[in-house]
Amino acid sequence: MLRKIGRAGAGLWLFLLVFAVVTLSRQAAWSSAVSVASWQYSATPVVKLGIRNKEGRGLDKFTAVCVVSAPDNKQYKAQANLVGDNWGYIIFPDDFTTWAKPGPYSWKCLVDSREVANGGFEFTGGAYSNVLKISRP
Repeated sequence: MLRKIGRAGAGLWLFLLVFAVVTLSRQAAWSSAVSVASWQYSATPVVKLGIRNKEGRGLDKFTAVCVVSAPDNKQYKAQANLVGDNWGYIIFPDDFTTWAKPGPYSWKCLVDSREVANGGFEFTGGAYSNVLKISRP
């Protein structure tokens, strides 16, 4: 049979055989790895506080300080350095030194010690505060 196919045909046949074996072994290894894996996920509500100098006038560069008052009467601060009219974002509780405890929160944002924005939100639910309500002033 090899005399009729020739050397080029035998080489091609051998290549296809090796390719098929390698492909099948990779598929088997991947599918077995996925089936024995133990999967876990995480979902966390957060509050994204954003501030900007809407018209970009007066301040080229500035620092916005957000102060969040928690249900336990503690205050937490985080800041964003901004340029022009670009948005600066601070994520609660990720950018603060705390975690989301159940209860109502209030926040305010200060630029040059002057309040420029404020609002409120509430974490409700179980121990990990998995529900979030946003309120406006």
